[in-house]
Amino acid sequence: MEWLRNAGAGKKKSTALKCATIPETAASVAECPTPGNVPDITGRTLVESLAQKGGGEALAESAKLKNVPAPAVSEVEATAPAPSPPPRERWNGQTSRISSGNVCNEESRRHERFALHHETTPGAVAVPGTGLDEGESPRSNRSSHSSEGEVEGGDDESELSPFSARVVQEGDNSALRGNTLRSTAGLESSGADLILNMALRDAPLVDGCVVPKREECNRCKILHQRHVALTILVFVASAIAGIVATVLVVTRKDHPSVGGLDDAPEEAPTPPPTSPRFQAMKRVVADISSWEDVSNPASPQFQALMWLADVDTKRIPVDDISAVLQRYSVVVLYFSTGGDNWKNNTNYLTERHECIWYGLYCNSSFHVKQIRLNINNLTGTIPKELFAHELGIIDLHSNRIGGTISDYVCNISRTLTEMILHSNSLTGTILPCLGMLKNLEYLNLRENLLKGPIPESLNKLALVKLDLASNDLTGQITVDFDRMSGSLELLNLFDNMLSGSIPPSVKLFNGTNLLLGDNIGMSGIIPDGIAKGEASRLEVLGLWNMGLTGTIPKSVFQMKNLVALALSKNELSGHLPQEIGRTPLINIRGITLERNNLSGTIPSSVGNLSSLEALSMHSNKLTGTIPRSIGKLTAMKWLDFGNNKLVGEMPHSARNLTNLAFLSVKKNDLEGDLNFLCDLSKLMILFADCKGNDAEVDCKCCGLFCENDADENSNYFDLVMLIKTCYTSEDAYGNVDIGSVCGSII
Repeated sequence: MEWLRNAGAGKKKSTALKCATIPETAASVAECPTPGNVPDITGRTLVESLAQKGGGEALAESAKLKNVPAPAVSEVEATAPAPSPPPRERWNGQTSRISSGNVCNEESRRHERFALHHETTPGAVAVPGTGLDEGESPRSNRSSHSSEGEVEGGDDESELSPFSARVVQEGDNSALRGNTLRSTAGLESSGADLILNMALRDAPLVDGCVVPKREECNRCKILHQRHVALTILVFVASAIAGIVATVLVVTRKDHPSVGGLDDAPEEAPTPPPTSPRFQAMKRVVADISSWEDVSNPASPQFQALMWLADVDTKRIPVDDISAVLQRYSVVVLYFSTGGDNWKNNTNYLTERHECIWYGLYCNSSFHVKQIRLNINNLTGTIPKELFAHELGIIDLHSNRIGGTISDYVCNISRTLTEMILHSNSLTGTILPCLGMLKNLEYLNLRENLLKGPIPESLNKLALVKLDLASNDLTGQITVDFDRMSGSLELLNLFDNMLSGSIPPSVKLFNGTNLLLGDNIGMSGIIPDGIAKGEASRLEVLGLWNMGLTGTIPKSVFQMKNLVALALSKNELSGHLPQEIGRTPLINIRGITLERNNLSGTIPSSVGNLSSLEALSMHSNKLTGTIPRSIGKLTAMKWLDFGNNKLVGEMPHSARNLTNLAFLSVKKNDLEGDLNFLCDLSKLMILFADCKGNDAEVDCKCCGLFCENDADENSNYFDLVMLIKTCYTSEDAYGNVDIGSVCGSII
């Protein structure tokens, strides 16, 4: 390598490669090798040889490798001044001898552009290798790294940069090609560089430039195309992997169970800076809230504590623990159930005492004892902190509250008397620990999404009202009527998925409301003694749609306090008891017997039910005529005898039904004239077989409600729906007169 360094530093002059340094002449062209006569000497072999030998020895050695005579190097040539550098036009792309068809890519043109910007040593060729700065000559670069006459071994190769100047003896084409290969070895091993090296390694030299063969050039193109295709493939795979990773992250946030990370705790958000007062109160409320909740800035507990400690102008002393916990718990309720969107949130989050906040009721000691926020657009969940105090009544019915009921409710067993949470979206099961609430009298969880069985632990309570209707409860009725007979007034279990039969102990029920209907999984008969005759206190009996069979017990129509009776949509059979109306049922309002298999005639004693407002017997097998005694039912508003086998004419006594609004006698074998009923001022709907030329009756006011026996799409109205609506409402539990509840409905 010393002779190369000396040549670059001007210490040892050598003849430059004419093809790379002299202008184009006839002589020079003749002397320049062409692709056809270039010796096949690989650059790699020559470089290894030159690295170990001096200039003359290296040339001789390289000539031996391919049996090519070594050129003579005279003393004159060795000491002669280097020829002048070629004119810059020599490197212009338009006058260059190397046409674009002989170059695989832009590499050769890049070498030419480099030569235009860098002063090179006369007789030297610029090839990739050392990367000199623009305007810096190889001579100065080399001299800065080694002193005059200094000899370096094979490690000199490590000093090569992206470009370097090399002096190569005339005719030594392989040396130039070897230096080109050696120089490009210093580049990064990218796909493009590897392709270039493969193309240049064995390529011949023409006029000082590496000229790959056409077949090698095609190979370069193929390899380059493969490289591009591989790059695109890697890019597409990376994009797909990124999309999949993003989907997994989003899915993980929405569904923590994805990826088998169910138990992996989510990273809690960094809490904002808090005051010393906040930290002091945090330790106080930790008695009723978890440390995790009060440390999570997104939780209602943290928000409530932040407001109480740093915003509330009331500034409750931290050491007043009772006052802190009470105010804190109702503020947590506010944040947990969307207090900003309540219909009424008067005085909340103000400096006024919480006993003045809407829906909160306190005793004389300013302790909150009742929370009544029903029908107030509460959302979210009920926080456990609400049950940390000795509340007496919790009434949050008719909102949009979800989630489960916290078992913390069982901590206030000494004081809670009413828990009214019906008409929400509560989930889970009914807590067995509710049996520990020894003072609980009223439990209403109707119209939620509760599942599972009815806990037997409820039999320990002295409940007065138990309403679990309209849920998804399963199993059998586990209510012990024997133990609860002294207290239970109302039992609503309708519209569930209960199974089995009505417990025989139901005869011990001494309450006023018993509704077990709409449990289609049940079966059996109506137990004898379910009604205790005149001694019964029962007012509403609902056993509809339960698959019941058998006959209707006579005692049912002997309950003098009976207000509503619903036995429809079963498979009851037999005749109607003749006892109907023989016992003065002065409070009776509605009777629904539709959709059964009842037969026989309609007892004339039905006319004694003077307070009856609704009577439905459609879709049975009743025969005979309509009794004339119905004319005494002056309070009647809804009367339905449709779809039976009744005959004869409609008694003219029906003109006395001045309050009648709905009447149906269709799908029978009646005859005669019904036009006298058109004079009833309140009659709105009259169904009869008055349609077509074969009409059985004449009715000018029936209009669209005229039908005939051939109509298959006949509709029937089930009165039981009105009974269910009117006599199972909140106001029907004895709070107001039942007569005022459905006055405008039936």
